[in-house]
Amino acid sequence: MSRGIVVAAYEQLLAEGYLASRPGGATRVAAGAAVTAVARTSLTPVAYAFDFRPGRPDVSEFPRAAWLRSLRRAVLETPSDRLGYLGGRAIPELRSALATYLNRVRGTSADPADIVIATGFVQGLAVVVRALGAGGATTVAVEDPADPEYREIIAAAGLRSISIPVDESGLRVDLLAATPADAVLVTAAHQYPTGGVLPPERRSYLVDWAAARGAVIIEDDYDAEYRYDREPIGAIQGLAPEHVIYAGSASKILAPGLRLGWLVVPPRLVESITAIKQAADNGSAAFDQLAFADFLDRGELDRHLRRMRPIYRRRRDRLLASLARWLPDLRPAGASAGLHVLTWLPLDVDEAAVIAAADAAGIALSGLTPRRVGPGSAGLIFGYGSVPEGAIDEGIRQLAEVVRAVERGVRGGAEPAVAPAAVTAAEMAAPDLVPCDADRPVVAVYGTLRRGERNHGLMAGSTFLATATIAGALHDMPASDERDYGYPALVDDPAGRVVVELYRLPDGATLGRLDELEAYDPADQARSEYIRRPVDLRGAPVARAWVYVYAGDPATMGQRILGGDWTARQPESPAPTTD
Repeated sequence: MSRGIVVAAYEQLLAEGYLASRPGGATRVAAGAAVTAVARTSLTPVAYAFDFRPGRPDVSEFPRAAWLRSLRRAVLETPSDRLGYLGGRAIPELRSALATYLNRVRGTSADPADIVIATGFVQGLAVVVRALGAGGATTVAVEDPADPEYREIIAAAGLRSISIPVDESGLRVDLLAATPADAVLVTAAHQYPTGGVLPPERRSYLVDWAAARGAVIIEDDYDAEYRYDREPIGAIQGLAPEHVIYAGSASKILAPGLRLGWLVVPPRLVESITAIKQAADNGSAAFDQLAFADFLDRGELDRHLRRMRPIYRRRRDRLLASLARWLPDLRPAGASAGLHVLTWLPLDVDEAAVIAAADAAGIALSGLTPRRVGPGSAGLIFGYGSVPEGAIDEGIRQLAEVVRAVERGVRGGAEPAVAPAAVTAAEMAAPDLVPCDADRPVVAVYGTLRRGERNHGLMAGSTFLATATIAGALHDMPASDERDYGYPALVDDPAGRVVVELYRLPDGATLGRLDELEAYDPADQARSEYIRRPVDLRGAPVARAWVYVYAGDPATMGQRILGGDWTARQPESPAPTTD
C-alpha cells in the first residue's frame, strides 16, 4: 500500500493513544494500551420448559397482519405535520379513538382532551406521582400485596407509600380514613395478585373518601378485558372523573413490546402531567400512535379480544383442573378473570424453597411474599397467558414432584419453613393463646366486629396478618329469623365458609378495650353479651386466635357445623345439633 496510507494509519493510532512516539525514536505500542476483557452478561433470556410467570400474554397470537395494515395506512396516509414535535399529550387521532373505545367498553367518561399517552403503565404511574408531588401530595396508599415496582416508582418521585391490606373483595377501603394518604393506587377490576374484584359498595366508599379528602384515585385497570364468569365491571373513573386518574395499556391485551399506555386525567391535572411527560421523552412515537388509532377505529382490538378470551379461558380451566389433580393442597383464588391464578400454600410448605427448586427444574413461578409489605400467608402465582394449553398439565405434574421433594427435604431434617417475621415462634407453638394482659394478642375479626364503625379507629392501630377460616366445632352461634346466616358471622365465601380477618393488636390494653366494646367481662361471663375464646385457624400464619362469640341462649342456635367451618344457615335448617 502507499506510504501515505501507512502514515495516516500511524497518525490516527497516535491520536487515539494506542501508539507512542518521540522525535528520533521508534514508534511503540503505548503503555497501558492493552484492553482488559470485560465480563459481559448474556443477552439471551433464560429458557424455561414451563413459564408460569404472571403478566405475560401470548405474544405469538399478536395480530400481525391487522397491525401491519394499520401501520401501513399510518405511514402512507399520515399528514406530514403529524411527524413533527407534537408535545407530551398525544396525537389527536389516538386520543379520540381511545376515548370512544374506553367509554364504550370500560364505562369511562373520557374526553379526548384529557388523555395522555405514555409508553406503558410504569411510565404513566411515574408521570402521575411526580405531578402529584409537584402539587403538594406526600403520601400514596398502595394495596398490600401489590407489584413491588409500584412502591419503587412512588419512592423515586420523592413520595411516601403506605400499605393498605386487601381481602377477597379487594382493597380494604374502610382503612383509608385513618391514613394521611393524598392518593390511592388500586387495581379494582382484578386485584393484582389476589384477584379480588372491588364491589360496588367499596367503589362508592372510595369515591366518597376521595371527594371528602380532596384525594386522587389512581385506577390501574389491570386485566379488565379478560373476565370469564360475567361481563367486566366498569371502571371507577366513570363514577367520578374529577377524582380518578384512569390508567391502561396494551401490554396484556396485545403485547408488552408495543410500549403503549394511556392516562385519562381530571382536567385540573392535564397540564402538569403533560408537561412532565414532555420533559421525560418529548412524546411517544407518532407512527405507533397512529397505527393504534387505526387499529381501534376499525374494530381490530375488539376482534382480537373476542378471539383471545376463549383461548385464555381454556388455559385457565386446564390450569385449575391440573392443580386439583396434582396439587390439591394448593387453594386457588381470583380465578374468574385475568391471566393469572393465585394459590395459597399450606403452612408447612416453604414458598421460597418451592420457587427456587422449580426454577432449577426449568419451571418459572412467582411468589406472593415478595409482593407483601405486612405479614401474611404464602402463595404461588401462576400465569397461564403464555403457556400452551397442551403443556399446562405436564408442567403442573412436574411442579408437584418439585413440591414433594421440598416437603421431603424439610421433613428429612432440613431447616423448616420459617414463619413470617412478625409471628413469633412462641405464638406458633403455644397450646393456647397469650392471655389478655400479654403483648400483641391476635384477634379473628368477623361480623359486626369487622363492620362496626366504632371499631375502625380501634383496629387502625393493629397489624393485619391474613385472612383465614376457623377450624373445629363452634356451636355458640344463635340463629336469627332476620338473617340467612348465624349472627354475627358474615358469610362471604361462595362455599358458605366464614372468612375471618386476623389482626395483631399492639398490646393487651387494646384487647381489653375490645372486651369493653363487645360487652365482655372475663370475671362475669354470665352477664356478658359476647364471650372471648380461642379458636384454631386454617390457612393462617398463626395457629390460634381470639374470637368473640355471642353468649345467647343455646336453645336458639340454628347453626350446623360442617367440616369445621361455619356454614350459611338456610331457612329450613334442622334443629340444633351437637355432632
